[in-house]
Amino acid sequence: MVEPTAYLELDQWIQLEETGSTNDYLMSSSYPPGTIVTTKQQTAGKGRSGRLWRSEQSALYFSGSFGWSKPPGPLFSLAMGLGVLHALEAWPALAGHRQGLWLKWPNDLVRKETGSLKKLGGILIEGKASSSGWQTVVGIGINWFSAPYAAGEDPLPPGALLESRREEMDQGGTGEEASIGPLEFVPVLIKHLNRMAVYFQNPAFPGEYRSREIMQNREVSLRDQGIRAVVTGINDQGSLILDNGTVIEDSARNLELL
Repeated sequence: MVEPTAYLELDQWIQLEETGSTNDYLMSSSYPPGTIVTTKQQTAGKGRSGRLWRSEQSALYFSGSFGWSKPPGPLFSLAMGLGVLHALEAWPALAGHRQGLWLKWPNDLVRKETGSLKKLGGILIEGKASSSGWQTVVGIGINWFSAPYAAGEDPLPPGALLESRREEMDQGGTGEEASIGPLEFVPVLIKHLNRMAVYFQNPAFPGEYRSREIMQNREVSLRDQGIRAVVTGINDQGSLILDNGTVIEDSARNLELL
């Protein structure tokens, strides 16, 4: 089992007022592994495959850099999603607001509500060579108190983790929002991301991930092919396996949960 040469460190936390992308901030810098970055406003957020990450100002914008002797295995990305979910469930400040939280392969945090899913956030993994070997930058965006308006290209409507608090904030708040804001969540988040940076290599990890991924053992439709199939698991490359033999390697944007 290979451990990171550098874990995420609170004493290497850079807090910004505004940046284009926290991932770009770390990927283009010489900050050492272990550095984490947050910003209050992100103007050019990134999603998978070059897509934009749209959000409002009340969001968690986070990136952290792990150090490695070589790039981690393909399950690392899925493990970071499970780390986010564990952190949200472990943070006492979110008691009463954790209902219906799931992962949606490969990188989405979603909430299951009556008859529908809403996307609350996502994860973007990038990497680069460094003098010590390899840095993996983990970018996390979560809509916190409010969500952006839906756009035509969105496969799921956007939602927010604490959307029920929006009306209180619009009316001036109760003072409680500061104690449950995204920056207060960061220490809990890095604790669970650091744990998952090793645990993803454990033989028990795939089973735990499948138990928290909402498409497992469910029928889906491949919209671009007109095919229906049942999701049966993930392989050791982190790809999604369907019961018709199809292996989906990159994105679930063409999958509709039935």
